[in-house]
Amino acid sequence: MAPAKKADVVTIGEVMVRLAPDPGVRLEEARSFNVQVGGAECNVAVGLAALGRKSAWISKLADNELGRLVLRRVRACGVDVSRVVWSKGARAGTYFVEFGRKPRPTKVIYDRLNSAASKLAPEEIDWEFVTGFRILHLTGITPALSPSCTRVASEAISRARDAGVGISFDVNYRSKLWTGERAFRCVNQLVKGIDVLTVTQGDAWSVFGLKGSPDEVVGTLHDRCGSGATVLTLGEKGAVALSEGTLYRAKGHEIEEVDRIGAGDAFDAGFLHGYLDGDIQKGLELGSAMAAVKHTMEGDFPVVSEQEILEIAGRRQTSIRR
Repeated sequence: MAPAKKADVVTIGEVMVRLAPDPGVRLEEARSFNVQVGGAECNVAVGLAALGRKSAWISKLADNELGRLVLRRVRACGVDVSRVVWSKGARAGTYFVEFGRKPRPTKVIYDRLNSAASKLAPEEIDWEFVTGFRILHLTGITPALSPSCTRVASEAISRARDAGVGISFDVNYRSKLWTGERAFRCVNQLVKGIDVLTVTQGDAWSVFGLKGSPDEVVGTLHDRCGSGATVLTLGEKGAVALSEGTLYRAKGHEIEEVDRIGAGDAFDAGFLHGYLDGDIQKGLELGSAMAAVKHTMEGDFPVVSEQEILEIAGRRQTSIRR
């Protein structure tokens, strides 16, 4: 049954168990691991819940201890997990992180093939529940997981559009899941005419073959995809967005990096928070602040408060709180 009142954002996607040795320790030398959970779409739902929004996450989990670990961690963040599908005999996806320091990059190793989430099918989703939200948020990771997940993404967008639910899509290209050419063929069809399209500068090149100034790239994407708002993120340089002929800009923030994984998802949460208030400029500012703050903490989830993010977005300077 759909929620009685329109809740804010529902997401669909995989969450994996994340295993990471201490910073400075190589995976091949690891003797212990820090256990976290994370997944792009769920990270967004967690970020929105931290900002006071009503969010939900839908996926398929292995009906075992690891699946229950994932559910408990996500539910503890205030996200509605009531429509998660359980699968007996399935496996949980995992990934390993080796944190680097210049000149050695951070390394991520996925072990997600044939995970429970990759088996999610359209007929397993409560679509009435999905259409009870104001916005559906997806990423390019979900359709890359499997043919059935591609169908899930396509069906979700179709159902949302028919029900008047806003559609947000972050391209979130993963070269370990598919090639740029395959991603383009799929994503280019999914994002036509959606409400919010978010792309990094790197993904604009890898998937859409676009290079140039941020203004040129966001303008070309906007024209090609016909989205209501097209957002191009620029890392520490901030972000730009184009909507109804107006170009919006937000500056970045100086950061001291602890863990960059999940920063793009934190941006999405901040942007959607402002977008839900009908304010794209606010969305860019909060998204930039959320992404910067996420860099300073361990794990995929952004542990923040709305007050903290509003202050950082407004000041753009460090201070000491006493």
